[in-house]
Amino acid sequence: MRLSIILPVLNEERCLLATLENVAVCAPEAEVVVVDGGSTDATPDLVTAFLARRAAQTGDGSWRLLRSERGRGRQMNLGAAAANGDTLLFLHADTHLPPEAPRLIETALRDSRVLGGNFRIRFVPPSPIANLYTAIYNARSRVRIFYGDSALWVRRSTFEALGGYPLERVMEDFALVLRLRKAGKLAYLPATVESSARRFQGARRNTRTLLQWGWLHLLLLFGAGDETLERFYPPVR
Repeated sequence: MRLSIILPVLNEERCLLATLENVAVCAPEAEVVVVDGGSTDATPDLVTAFLARRAAQTGDGSWRLLRSERGRGRQMNLGAAAANGDTLLFLHADTHLPPEAPRLIETALRDSRVLGGNFRIRFVPPSPIANLYTAIYNARSRVRIFYGDSALWVRRSTFEALGGYPLERVMEDFALVLRLRKAGKLAYLPATVESSARRFQGARRNTRTLLQWGWLHLLLLFGAGDETLERFYPPVR
């Protein structure tokens, strides 16, 4: 297995370096493609400096920074097209992998029926609401309904056959998961990624997020477009 990790980013100067360091430790043999969607903070400079340091230390120049128009689906498609691996892992900027991630993916893919999958998730730091979302996410994952923050991975051949991510700016990961469910078998791996609970912080934000989820799925059901969806589910910065 040749693993390529695609990291779509936009104004992630607060958390991205920790994620890159995590990937360097947990998946040192993987190729990494960071795709910036037009950051206005220090994200591109931080990534460039990190990649230069890593290349100097390891002699490995396979980690790259690409520039893209905004849109996570667009960014991930660009990263996938530029990657060389036969297995693609799409990682959010605030999500950390477990050390055994590459080994577990490789083991799962020995079953030719498996097209892709995800990991268990834990939202950090822990709190009652973060723990609630952790339980909800993992319960949904057990029936193969999940989102990109649980580290979606997929065979390149399958990803390309399905046409990659849709270019919608909201819920593009969920749309791809629905296509994968129809196409074949998905694996829910027995290791845990840790993702930031920043979306759930604050009592007012907790209530708003729960309402957003409900509205979002109703709007998707009735075919709402990007602009409408983004009114209810803006990106966290």
